[in-house]
Amino acid sequence: MKIKCLQCGQILESKFRHDFQQCDCSNETAVDGGKDYLRLSAINLNLIGIFVEKDGQIILQDINGKVIND
Repeated sequence: MKIKCLQCGQILESKFRHDFQQCDCSNETAVDGGKDYLRLSAINLNLIGIFVEKDGQIILQDINGKVIND
């Protein structure tokens, strides 16, 4: 799973189970689980963008499924 911290812009990717990745900014955006499960964390969850595939394209959306124009 690949995500983006919308506070600092860092892209984080968890490639396999228990591959915890965290950004360096004060929001502490993090992802874990690779393709086995998804665990997201952050001080402010509204500052996480999630990369998803839709209709053959990769889009960035917020945790509520709203597309983010980045």
